[in-house]
Amino acid sequence: MASEISVTTRLYAKKSFLLVDNNVGTVNADLSGSTSASGIVSIPTTAGGTALSLDGITTATMGYAFFRNIDSTNYVQIGVQISTVFYAFAKLKAGEVAVVRMNQTNPPFALANTAAVVLQYTILAD
Repeated sequence: MASEISVTTRLYAKKSFLLVDNNVGTVNADLSGSTSASGIVSIPTTAGGTALSLDGITTATMGYAFFRNIDSTNYVQIGVQISTVFYAFAKLKAGEVAVVRMNQTNPPFALANTAAVVLQYTILAD
């Protein structure tokens, strides 16, 4: 099969003289695997971040990932942990979402700011 994944994106911003409208529309991608890892988890402020469960998906098969910060106040960072050090690659403020294709080397970690947040995530096997 082909094009089992579709991602629709648009980044629009208008303020004063600033106008940005990046409307890519829908991008389709193949889904080689047939499994996913997902959850709605509480993410603490623990130094080094908290590993997100891959539910049997290996880092070699990580593909597209969806993240949603369900918290109404605090932000959460998404990143990787290398030698116990957390490196963030994304910051989601309260209510924000992100879709990325995961690096197929390091599993994802999350780190809350100020207080624990609830994070929804789905990672597709690629």
